Amino acid sequence: MKISEVTAVAMAAIMLTGCGSGASASTRIKKENKVQSVIEEQMAEADGSEEEALNPTPESVEERKKAEAVSADGIDYDLLDMDADMVYATVYQMMLEPSDYIGKKVRIRGSYYVAQSAETKKNYFYCIISDALGCCQNGMEFVWDDGSHVYPDEYPEEMSEITITGIFDVYTEEGSDTQYIRLKDASISL
Repeated sequence: MKISEVTAVAMAAIMLTGCGSGASASTRIKKENKVQSVIEEQMAEADGSEEEALNPTPESVEERKKAEAVSADGIDYDLLDMDADMVYATVYQMMLEPSDYIGKKVRIRGSYYVAQSAETKKNYFYCIISDALGCCQNGMEFVWDDGSHVYPDEYPEEMSEITITGIFDVYTEEGSDTQYIRLKDASISL
């Protein structure tokens, strides 16, 4: 019986010490210090960015001008150069702050869609864009050229991929205070 009690105590001691981490306290502290140093490094980079914004260098001013420059074909916001999430976010921002975009030339690619008002029987034409996962969608209404194109004869097949280039505009329907956004004087390419 004594041997089994000694064996049981030895087994318990082995099991208790086996449950502990193999890392010593100094190793854990070193890991925590490494995480802390990464955080501090990122904060320093952010502080540098803020400093640069307050006191820009000639190089940073030039880079910003290039980023804000209108493209060679006169397009202020070319959403074709952005990934799906950025396009979705930009269109969403246009909906939130439309006054920032009025009169700007915008190019966007998406799926062509048409909707008809049940009350007025008027057709509304849209370019629908999705985020990268395809779970969220936004639409940008457009008016092709001066609006004289005949639907459906002159329009693309519904849900076909289109590129729209037009002037950002805000309007209200007669008898309503609701503001809508659209691209007017738009051109379409498939």
